[in-house]
Amino acid sequence: TFLRNEPYVTMNRFSGEPDAYALYVPPHWHETHDEILRVVKGRMEIRLGSSTREYTPEDGEIFVKRGVIHSLRTFAGEECVFYERTDPVDDEKEIFFRNILRQNPPNFLDAVVAAYHGDAYPGFPGHIMWLEKL
Repeated sequence: TFLRNEPYVTMNRFSGEPDAYALYVPPHWHETHDEILRVVKGRMEIRLGSSTREYTPEDGEIFVKRGVIHSLRTFAGEECVFYERTDPVDDEKEIFFRNILRQNPPNFLDAVVAAYHGDAYPGFPGHIMWLEKL
């Protein structure tokens, strides 16, 4: 869901149904914006740099500085709702999410194309930015 006139750009909801898929966003980083996440229901595992932990609504905003490798994962069978926004505002973020989530679950090719056209670069071991931007 894309929010208008709200501090967050997107609201992402993943079902708690037993056969629903869990979201997994592989390690990546952004060059032009910081990312701010907020879990509002359920829990989510987030990797920031070399550290991984679970976040819940009690944790408040999660700040991901541009250039930092991060990944996200929800848990199958558990409902999770989280908000996401960028600083500065990335007007292309809605297009990115519409492209990456057009199939349920998203497929690898959609993710690669959406990342290529958006501000998302793969996070490889060693985090060599010039190589990741090729």
